[in-house]
This record gives sequence, C-alpha cells and structure tokens, in this order.
Amino acid sequence: MLVDSHCHPNFPSYRAATDAVVRRCLDNDIWLIAVGTNAATSQEVVTLAEQYPAGVFATVGVHPTHLVEPVTEPDGTVVPIESLDVEYYRTLATSSPKVVGIGEVGLDYYRTSVPKAQARPVQLAALRQLLTLGQELNLPLVLHCRNSEQQPGDAYDDLIALIKEFQTNGGVVRGVAHCYGGDLSQAKQLVDLGLYIGVTGVITFRSAHAFREMISQLPLERLLVETDAPFLTPEPHRGKQNEPAYVQLVAEKLASVLGRPITDIMSQTTANARELFRLM
Repeated sequence: MLVDSHCHPNFPSYRAATDAVVRRCLDNDIWLIAVGTNAATSQEVVTLAEQYPAGVFATVGVHPTHLVEPVTEPDGTVVPIESLDVEYYRTLATSSPKVVGIGEVGLDYYRTSVPKAQARPVQLAALRQLLTLGQELNLPLVLHCRNSEQQPGDAYDDLIALIKEFQTNGGVVRGVAHCYGGDLSQAKQLVDLGLYIGVTGVITFRSAHAFREMISQLPLERLLVETDAPFLTPEPHRGKQNEPAYVQLVAEKLASVLGRPITDIMSQTTANARELFRLM
C-alpha cells in the first residue's frame, strides 16, 4: 500500500468528483491525508475524513499566506485575511480521531504580495503558537515553507532556526517539510532535527535533475511521498489536474532515483507515514 501524505481533495476544482477521487485511492490500497489550509477548509477535510471508515485522514491548519493577505481561490472566491485563532484549531483538532496533524502551516516569503518585512513577523509569530499547539496535542506539523526570490534559502533558514529555538527551550517538534523546496544542507538539518521530507511529483519533472540528485542523498527512512493534488501533477500527466492516486507515480520515480525496488519504497514510506501520523 501507499500513503499520499498531503493532498486537497476538498478543493473546488474537484467539484462533485471528490468521492470518486477518494475511491480511486482506496480501491488501490492508497490511504490519503487531506490537508486544511484555513479555518473553512480545515473543517471541510475533517468532515470528508469522517465520511470514510478507514484510509482517509485530515490535518487542520492555516497556510501562511492566509495570515497576511486575502487569497483568491481557483474558483474565484476571495478568502479574507485570517487572524489566527488557536482555540478554533485546538477544538477542531480534538473533535475527531481522524485528525492526525496540524497543517498546513509555516512560512511563505514567495507567494504573498505583501512585503516580506511585513509578512515575516506575522508568520513567525503564528508558527510559534502552532508549534506549541502541536506539542500540547501530541500531533505532528505539516510544514509549508517557500523561499523568497530575492534571498534563496531565507524561509528554510528561518524555519530551521525557529525549530532549533523551540527545541532548545524544551519543546518537541514532530513533522514533515511538505513539498520540499530547500537545498541539501537544509534538508539534512531538518532530518537531524527529527523531521521528514515530503517528495511530490516534482521528482518526475524532466528539468528536476538537481532535485533528484538531492533526494538521492537523503535516507529513505525520512522520506514521505505526496501529491499536493490538485497541484504539481507528475509525468506523464503534466498539464492535467493532479489527483491523490498519482502518488504511485511519485513512488515509482523515487524507486528509480534511489535504485531500490518499488516494494521497498512502498513499504518504507508507508511505515514512515504511519509512524509520523500514527495512522491506524
């Protein structure tokens, strides 16, 4: 079996097809973790996960861009700035056994049109609170991190520094750097801090030679496979909408990159996801 450790099957682009998308996974022994991006979508993924007796889980959280500017969704809906309400996420996270993590949360200095000097302190302050929430609830964090164009590595450097600060002060951080986009040194630091690295369909892109080389130098025991569907569609389906069942293609390419049998990739990444998210 496989676990798609990060996807968004509740997003509007799937419309009425969400159940069919989920069923294609479950019928092929693929479990999935549906990830919230703000207050509304976090409730949606919890409701979605509860519709299935097994194999579908949820995480609740607020994407960092929602904290600093209105976000226009793919269907044209404009979502206003969200003021972090930790108690809302605490209540939602404890409302169902299907909730297995806090996320996606983190730092994004790339996507926002708000100046970094304005966005950075807001996002860092929120992430500190969410790290604390994850520790209090004993839930892992699904960490979104994206560097600015002007200073490659800046968001990951801040993320690493914040986790180190949190751990130095006695905090415990479990989690995954979802859709990893940093460099090898930063990946190794995150692994040393106890985190997992999320590998998406980017590994299949023809131009992603450097990414494949970097992933080949990381321990399989610290890798998760994910689709981030409906985004980042892997080859050979690029140009079409992604879906969680395509995590099989991510796993197959990872097997090729690591020179390991696909059975090894399936077994180990599934064990990794079950360990991190305590999936039953």
